[in-house]
Amino acid sequence: MDKDTILYALSTLAQTCAALAAFIGAIGLYRLQSLKQRRSDIYNNIWNAYGRPTQTSDQTLGRAKEDTDVQITDNSTLLDVP
Repeated sequence: MDKDTILYALSTLAQTCAALAAFIGAIGLYRLQSLKQRRSDIYNNIWNAYGRPTQTSDQTLGRAKEDTDVQITDNSTLLDVP
């Protein structure tokens, strides 16, 4: 094997790794955006269920927490999705 062949193989491997890292990053960003949208949709459902109150989001979630039968320790648990 000569130098050019080794250099070509290594540069191709580096390009493949970079493309794989970019692809995994894109999937991660899509998943993050999807989770953020689901969380927002759940909050909007809670907000609409309480007649679109003028309270802050923490106050609205606190009120929803008080009205539930489940023991919830913080508002982030209220917005968790299965």
